[in-house]
Amino acid sequence: MKKTETFLLLCGAALLCTSCLGIAADITIRADGSGKISLEYRVSQMLESLGRLDGNEGWPAIPVGRADFERSLSRIPGIRMSFFSSQEKPNALGGRDLVTNVTLEFANAAALLAFLDNSGTHAAVTQ
Repeated sequence: MKKTETFLLLCGAALLCTSCLGIAADITIRADGSGKISLEYRVSQMLESLGRLDGNEGWPAIPVGRADFERSLSRIPGIRMSFFSSQEKPNALGGRDLVTNVTLEFANAAALLAFLDNSGTHAAVTQ
């Protein structure tokens, strides 16, 4: 009986630890310090439905919409959005995920760091 309880507890923990949000980033920096960052955000339908109220149905629960990026980038000189795509795709569990792909082009490392860490305390570039 003890082994069965332990097995069920481990299975439950594994289910709870499955991710509702996935983020991938690919950064390319050229010799002159400019470059691009390609981002992919994968938000599960379960997380997407959390926090939906009558007044905010049109806004994603996680700020990965086009307007969110445009608003953030407007505050950072030297960075711009060159590509944006958002669509629903099936996931491995049979549900659907909202997948957002964004490509940003930056003029220098300072612009990239401002995007990654607006407080300036957690991200750094060493040359």
